[in-house]
Amino acid sequence: MPDARRLSSVSLDDVPTPRQPEVDESAADASMLSPERNNTGEIRGPEVAGSDGGKDQKRENIIRELVTTERGFLKDMEVLMEVYAMPASESKILTEKELRSLFSNLDVIISTSRALLELLEAAVGAPDQWIGEAFNQMMKKVESTYCEYCKHNEAAMVKLAEFASPDCAPEVKQWLKDCRAQLEGRTGAWDLGSLVIKPVQRVLKYPLLIKQLLKETQPDHPDFEQLAKAATDIELVAEKINEVKKRKDIVEKYVDGKGNVNVIHGFTKKWTRGTQQFKKATGFSDEVATSDALYDALIEKLDQQLRNVQQLSLELQTWLGSMKQVLDTQEDSATALEDLYGMDRDSTPLDGVDNYFTLQEYQKACVRFAISAWQDADNQVKSSLLPSLDQLLKMFEKPQMVIRKREKKLLDYERVMAIKARGEQVDKVLNESAEAYISIHGQLIEELPRFLDLVAKYIDVVAVHIAALQAKLHSDIAEQLKPIVAMFESNDSIVDGFRAAMAPGSHVEFLSRDIRLLSRWRDGIWENAPTSAGPDPMFDSYLTSRPAGLARSQSSLSETKSRSNSNTFLRSHTPSPGVPYNLIDVDDRGFEAVALYDFEADLVEEVDLKEGDHIRVLESEGRGGDWWFGIVNGREGWFVPNIASTHW
Repeated sequence: MPDARRLSSVSLDDVPTPRQPEVDESAADASMLSPERNNTGEIRGPEVAGSDGGKDQKRENIIRELVTTERGFLKDMEVLMEVYAMPASESKILTEKELRSLFSNLDVIISTSRALLELLEAAVGAPDQWIGEAFNQMMKKVESTYCEYCKHNEAAMVKLAEFASPDCAPEVKQWLKDCRAQLEGRTGAWDLGSLVIKPVQRVLKYPLLIKQLLKETQPDHPDFEQLAKAATDIELVAEKINEVKKRKDIVEKYVDGKGNVNVIHGFTKKWTRGTQQFKKATGFSDEVATSDALYDALIEKLDQQLRNVQQLSLELQTWLGSMKQVLDTQEDSATALEDLYGMDRDSTPLDGVDNYFTLQEYQKACVRFAISAWQDADNQVKSSLLPSLDQLLKMFEKPQMVIRKREKKLLDYERVMAIKARGEQVDKVLNESAEAYISIHGQLIEELPRFLDLVAKYIDVVAVHIAALQAKLHSDIAEQLKPIVAMFESNDSIVDGFRAAMAPGSHVEFLSRDIRLLSRWRDGIWENAPTSAGPDPMFDSYLTSRPAGLARSQSSLSETKSRSNSNTFLRSHTPSPGVPYNLIDVDDRGFEAVALYDFEADLVEEVDLKEGDHIRVLESEGRGGDWWFGIVNGREGWFVPNIASTHW
């Protein structure tokens, strides 16, 4: 049963509308052609004047039986739905798998039977009694409906046997007992098993009834040709149902691992098939290769969908890791901004407003992102989405198992075809294996399209949930940022404010210069620093070679560190005690100069100058008073003052 919760929904889609009876106005007595009902409600067929009375009476009896038994069958199916199927689905007394095995497409069985009954009743009331045409209109629907139901018949019988065993759960036994009590007076069936088997019995009875009706119908009857066609087609339906059931049983045997229990025979088959494969690969085989374009296309699509599911699972995990990295980076950036603003809070704020508190709140929000928002997404992905994709991947295992079995049986099938082509006798076991190939191949052709369609729908559902998860994560982050954004009361342009703060000579420029100098010095000097505590000899010699103005004293360092004690960013990047972090005493005002000549730097801490360069001099007492330190064209470093002209 595709969906037990939909059992009560009966659809008449694809069911033809009953043809209205055509009345011959020239008939001498139209009332003789109208159906009548006896006291029990059964239809009495019309009497046809001028015909063989005995033959016509048999025909009317067959028609009466056909309509009456169809009405009784429909009533039994409705009882099965109301007493067993719907209560089992609503009470959850049976699993989804048990519901599908027992009731399959019961809702479609009911709708098909009801539509056929309406057509038959309309046909009986017509002058030409178009019974054959009624069946021909419903033939495709009958075939698809009963083929689907009968495929599950074997599983239903196994499940009913389990219910009858002593190991059956007490609550299931009590439920069966309660349902059985409701059958009295509603149907001639006595239990669940007698109702479940009725669709199988009904579809196999149609050929018998139609053949009997055709036998009792005169060749010149208006419905004779339609009856003859219906008799042929319903036989084909019965054969297909048997073939589908046989294929289903063979496939399930291999899926359940119940095939090839003879070890010696299995070894022989493997050796023979290996030889065949070698011959085919080398071109020495006289067997004709079997190909099927439809099957090949289905296999290619199956492989593609499998790769899609695997890729989706991988990309989902990658996205989750990327989001974690983004949120962690955002938290680190917020922490760095907080440290930067807190590094020199006693100075004038960049824009006249102290935004340090706002940055603290932003940093806290980033921590919440990394903890709460991401953890919610992580839990949903790992507890729901990834397991769903893993379950979908497992669903590919059985089709792949059947496909592998089909490939093995294909070798036997090609051997049999080659042996028959030579006119030789085929071994019985080999012939059975070839027939198994036909069954497995047919089952794959029938079921793979439905499997692929269900996989595509499954992927769509998962994709919708992934999109909803991503949208929720971003929405949660935006909601947490709203109060922080509202803290900024200024309506000024953020870009203009940033440019003003980063203009030459601004406070940010001095701070950035110190940071760059510290980073440059650290890269050039600290990588060789000793691991032991105490003064660094290399650093001592470095300070000795540098002018006094370049470095602060130890006491100045202690004062600086006490001001930035809460600065986690600087603490994580500050050298061991004894090493100053600010190498230059800066006059915040400075002065400007113009290069009169070119100057080529010899050392890394010096800066190249070109004649006419405008220089902002930040330090005029470095290197014993013989050197100036400044910024030119975005670069900074030392240069000799005698090549520059100053102006205020």
